[in-house]
Amino acid sequence: MNQRDVCYHEASHALAARLLGVTVKSVSVNANLPDGLMAHGECTPDQNTVIALAGMIGATIADCGPDVKRLSPGDRRGLTLPTDRTDADRYIDRMSALTIKLLQRNWSDVERLADALAERGRMTGHEVNALLAKTPTHRKGVTADVTLSPDDRRTVVAVVNTPTVDRDGEVVEPGGANVDEYRVNPVLLYQHDYQTLPVGRCVALDVTDDRMTAKFQFAERPDDYPADQEWLPDTLLALYRQRIMRSFSIGFIPVTTRAATANDMRRYGADCRRVIEEWTLLEISAVSIPSNPDAVAIATSKHVKRVFRTVNLPSRKARVKHVHRIMAAAEWGG
Repeated sequence: MNQRDVCYHEASHALAARLLGVTVKSVSVNANLPDGLMAHGECTPDQNTVIALAGMIGATIADCGPDVKRLSPGDRRGLTLPTDRTDADRYIDRMSALTIKLLQRNWSDVERLADALAERGRMTGHEVNALLAKTPTHRKGVTADVTLSPDDRRTVVAVVNTPTVDRDGEVVEPGGANVDEYRVNPVLLYQHDYQTLPVGRCVALDVTDDRMTAKFQFAERPDDYPADQEWLPDTLLALYRQRIMRSFSIGFIPVTTRAATANDMRRYGADCRRVIEEWTLLEISAVSIPSNPDAVAIATSKHVKRVFRTVNLPSRKARVKHVHRIMAAAEWGG
């Protein structure tokens, strides 16, 4: 293989592992030799097979184009296969077909990772995750309630995802979200900065086919925190209460995507070019400017419970009307 093929080979290994939920420890290519290495964490035999096959399949797609339909068993080193040769060939055919589909649906991410490897030579698992965590963002034009309640718990409710075309021409379908990983570690970050500490946590998350709604609690200042230093969660909470900041953004990994069809354009708008059907939520961030026009805070503290219950109403229209009734009743200005 030439150097370009090695980059696609290792990038495909890493992307397949990440999409399957296997930890990527590092990925590298040798600048002087057509050789590379992708180190990953523990995985099942089937996951290992897909990850191993992804390397040669990715290099083949890079050379032959995205219309690869079938790959011969090829190199079987490192694979756990049935002892019977016929069963082994059938297993390789089946797993190859799954791997081809996985890479074809996410080929733009393979290209991004291959380009990054060609430039850097080596990437840590953290760098791979940061590169692949696409973050189209969403904002909803509903003004936040800034009135505090006596039992203020530093909370904000926000619509963080809707099936609306964002500024990248993409629609992220809320109903396709896998939130299992996020529920284990429900952090709220600032501006998708993975290098700094979280500013809060998500204490409630509701997902329907037409939106994802979250309730966030901003971290309290520790008693021993230096008084002369800014406590960022305090600053952000104040900005949301004053309606200076209104937006949130999701950080996620696409799992299944498709080019927009004629039906998609009729449903979402003529500027829709890509639909993300399935995706894994990694984190949610407080941001200044989102890429989708629907993800803003809709309440802080006082009306959190009432607004959050709107996600259980039968339709999007009913939910929006209910939110506006709450706003009017509260005079929405404090």
